[in-house]
Amino acid sequence: MAISSPRSWRPVLSPGRSPRAWQPRRPIAARPTSASSRGGYAAAVSLSNGEGNGFIVGDHGFMLNNMLGEEDVVGGEPGEFREGVRMSSMMAPTIILEADGTVTALGTGGSNRIRTAILQVAVNIMAHRMEVEDAVNAPRLHVERCGTVSFEPGFTEEEEAALRALSAKAKAWPERNLFFGGVHVARWHEKKGAQGAGDPRRQGVAKVA
Repeated sequence: MAISSPRSWRPVLSPGRSPRAWQPRRPIAARPTSASSRGGYAAAVSLSNGEGNGFIVGDHGFMLNNMLGEEDVVGGEPGEFREGVRMSSMMAPTIILEADGTVTALGTGGSNRIRTAILQVAVNIMAHRMEVEDAVNAPRLHVERCGTVSFEPGFTEEEEAALRALSAKAKAWPERNLFFGGVHVARWHEKKGAQGAGDPRRQGVAKVA
């Protein structure tokens, strides 16, 4: 079995307050966890508290949020929210099943970069046949609705020139950054067995058991 997730999960609860105060050891944001095992079993879960408002509701075990939704999925102008409609999320835990029985589970945090991060890692694995760690560590790019093209170092000179030619708003990041998500991957390959990769952009770790 391969399990991949962020390095730190555990929160600290302070009892004696109603609602109880939640004191995270580190900023929480979105926490994707992926697992896969022999026999084609896989799970991909993404959990987000947003920034959180700091309080657990009574004894019900959940925190009130402070998120208003990402622009891409809310739609309309800022502040135009429909009453009685569940807020959509960019979170997209993903499972890929291949014809030979290989299964890959992956997920990431990163707001509107979630889709591009997952897509690029999936393409690296499926189309470029990279090992999972190489697929996760490969440089990424992201294109905003406004036309801004952001990209990490590691592309060839020709590729970087092509990216800069896409937009006058091209932005070259000086190093890998959590802006581009943190894709954690767990994969069971019929010939190679369990594989995993935690994204160093968000302090990810992978364990094979």
